[in-house]
Parts: sequence; C-alpha cells; structure tokens
Amino acid sequence: MCRGFDIIQQRAETKGMERGLQKGLQEGITLGRVKGTYQILLKELKLGLLKMEDVLMLTGDTQEEFQKKMQMLFPEETLPASY
Repeated sequence: MCRGFDIIQQRAETKGMERGLQKGLQEGITLGRVKGTYQILLKELKLGLLKMEDVLMLTGDTQEEFQKKMQMLFPEETLPASY
C-alpha cells in the first residue's frame, strides 16, 4: 500500500491504544477508590464503630449486595455471621 495510508493507519492504532490505556487507568482508579471505601467500612464494621444498618445506608446496598461486593473485593476476608 502507499506510505501515506500506512502512516495514517499507524497513527489511528496509536491513538486507539492511548485511549484504551487512559480508559483502563480511569477504571482502575475508580475501582481503587471503591475498594478503599469498602475497606474502611469493613474495618469500622469489625471494630464496632458502625452498625450494618449504617453501612447499608451509606452504600445504598442491600445486605446481599454488600456481601457480594465484599466477597468480590476481598475474597480473603470473611464477614462474621452476625452481620
């Protein structure tokens, strides 16, 4: 093919990769913030500083949703049965 087309194609691919990396970075930052927030809530819940009702009110989750998120974000952690 002609050289001009190759240059345009290469620029498009580079732009696409840059956008993909930027989007991935933004999603990673968002996930990090969510994980940090839930980690703080879990600590305060375990220390007795917050009740489960308070945590659910703050997150807007149902108890089942909260437990699913905790299992997904922190598979090594277990919530006591009393929660």
